[in-house]
Amino acid sequence: MIWVAPQKEIAEREHALAEARAKLQEVQQTITVYIPISYGKAKDIADLLTSSKSQQGGGTSGGVGGSTNLGTGFLSPRGRVTSDDRTNTLLVVDTPDRIEQIRTLVAKLDRPVQQVLIESRVVVATDNFSRELGAKFGISGGYQTNNTVVSTAGTLNGTDQMTNAALFNRFNGTGSGLPNTAPSTQLGPGVLVPSLGNRLNVNLPASSPAGSFGLAILGADYLLDLELSAAQTEGRSELISSPRVITANQQEADIKQGQEIGYVTFTGGSSGGGAATATVQFKEAVLELKVTPTITADNRVFLNLDVKKDAINSLVPNPGGGFVPQLDKREINTSVLVDNGQTVVLGGVYEFDKSTDIKKVPFLGDVPGLGALFRNTKNNNQKAELLIFVTPRILNENLK
Repeated sequence: MIWVAPQKEIAEREHALAEARAKLQEVQQTITVYIPISYGKAKDIADLLTSSKSQQGGGTSGGVGGSTNLGTGFLSPRGRVTSDDRTNTLLVVDTPDRIEQIRTLVAKLDRPVQQVLIESRVVVATDNFSRELGAKFGISGGYQTNNTVVSTAGTLNGTDQMTNAALFNRFNGTGSGLPNTAPSTQLGPGVLVPSLGNRLNVNLPASSPAGSFGLAILGADYLLDLELSAAQTEGRSELISSPRVITANQQEADIKQGQEIGYVTFTGGSSGGGAATATVQFKEAVLELKVTPTITADNRVFLNLDVKKDAINSLVPNPGGGFVPQLDKREINTSVLVDNGQTVVLGGVYEFDKSTDIKKVPFLGDVPGLGALFRNTKNNNQKAELLIFVTPRILNENLK
């Protein structure tokens, strides 16, 4: 059926129908229903149903003993709703058509909240390398005294005893490979040899040598000592911390693990007299993950993240007594949008420390080639890298 009429008549007819529906609501019988809430809070849904009237400055809401009258919004002018916190139930009084609308709305709202598993990894990697080269070098002379007998048995080490015997053999023509000669095993009289420490003109060895190479040349009246020492140290370490937490959509979660370090501070008791007051304070050195996830309509996750990894570096002496802890702080605070199950690198810090220390004899240490005998060189390289990874996973993807 097509109704053809002037626009004025059509408007009057629609206005008459609206007035008829309004009068019908005023005389239509109301019913009372009880709607249990499973996943949310009945009070929150009741506030949502009465929010339109509350924004206009009218109506009251409450628990079991209170009610809210609405002229606009989800309820009719004669409708009212209350909530019971103990049973988590909505009590709705309204016309049958409005009751069906409220049931449909509550079915949409009262659904399980999706949950998110957030896995984070904090990786601290360090790489240390050091190399040290050193040398001992010395030239000394040996000589023989007349009418003097020197007895040094029991006071020389093995190297000095061998050198003393070699000089005695050379001065006396024994042990030289000539016929009817034999090497002497005694220290012998009249031979003065400085100790090894006194024979070194340059003494710049490696501090903790891993290996050394020594050479000695004995002449008719001189002794040349040379020792090269070297040490190399390599170290690599990785510290991986992996906090993880499960939380509901749009709900903040916080997980931490570590320790509180107590230290004592003193106030008062200076020149003014009186005893100082001791106070115990605490510093946290913890691994902490604080996150608030928001699941988007396309099944991605928006994360507000705060990741912290603190560690004790050292204890600084307190002038009043005791120690104050000094902490190494590693923290990132950011927001990121991540696909479900995707791992993203939130950030990182790379540190590189390179140093070269040279100890040398002035002028002689700069001579090309031979200068290595007159200097000690130490190279030290340190690398440190901090990386933070995060992976969100939606646990209840099948809920529609």
